Amino acid sequence: MSVSLFDLFSVGVGPSSSHTVGPMRAARRFTAEKLVGTADDGGTPLIERVDSVQVELFGSLSATGAGHGTFTAILLGLEGWAAEKVRPDQVDERIAAMEASGTVQLAAQLGHRRDITLRTADFIQRPLTHLERHSNAMTLRAVDGDDQLLAEETYYSVGGGFVVAETEDPGTDSAGDDVVLPYPFRTSAELMAHCRSTGLPVSQIMLANECARREDSPDPRSEVLEGIWHLWEVMEECKNSALRREGPLPGGLKVRRRAPDWHARLWQQDPERSHAY
Repeated sequence: MSVSLFDLFSVGVGPSSSHTVGPMRAARRFTAEKLVGTADDGGTPLIERVDSVQVELFGSLSATGAGHGTFTAILLGLEGWAAEKVRPDQVDERIAAMEASGTVQLAAQLGHRRDITLRTADFIQRPLTHLERHSNAMTLRAVDGDDQLLAEETYYSVGGGFVVAETEDPGTDSAGDDVVLPYPFRTSAELMAHCRSTGLPVSQIMLANECARREDSPDPRSEVLEGIWHLWEVMEECKNSALRREGPLPGGLKVRRRAPDWHARLWQQDPERSHAY
């Protein structure tokens, strides 16, 4: 099984890996690769010439995006925020600022800030149009002040936060990779066979495989353990954030947050329970 632990437990803004994390990563890729990382004939990064960005959503991303945080995730991605690093308070702050001003700080988190006017109401919605490769599709275009197209790319959010561009092979950014693992397996039976033959528990089998993915690291074991600790910290922060917040969930469905009330009732029923659990 070539899927990494850090692919299975992918950190990103909620609530959906395919409708929130994927579109955010696609927008960031577009900004980083097509605008910041690409220069015109004079050697000037294209970002310096961008006057506006057009967002076109197809299929499921358009039909259910409002309730899954797709639209605001794209705006954050265009600013260069990384889905696995941005914090909930940063998300709230930037979304509020963008909604109030109608301005996106394009590539600000990538060191090339350029303010453009863009609101989610400007997005082109095509909920009944399904592109051939995948139903979760989005096209991004950047144009200059003369309405000349500077860059364009279509991205597919294929699940789990993975993103594939139209210009890439369909297998790109999938769960597979070319790393030679010490304990490869594709089924639980094969995993158990490794445990029996080596005497190692599942945790050590997985640790050895993760370390193999970081053969160029000076200390792969510490890097893996640090990454696992980061996952735990993110989970704890998300849980605590949910317990502090009240009011409706983001999106147009106006679903009421229930975690604070449930936590308060459970605490009354079992006041001796440790805060650590």
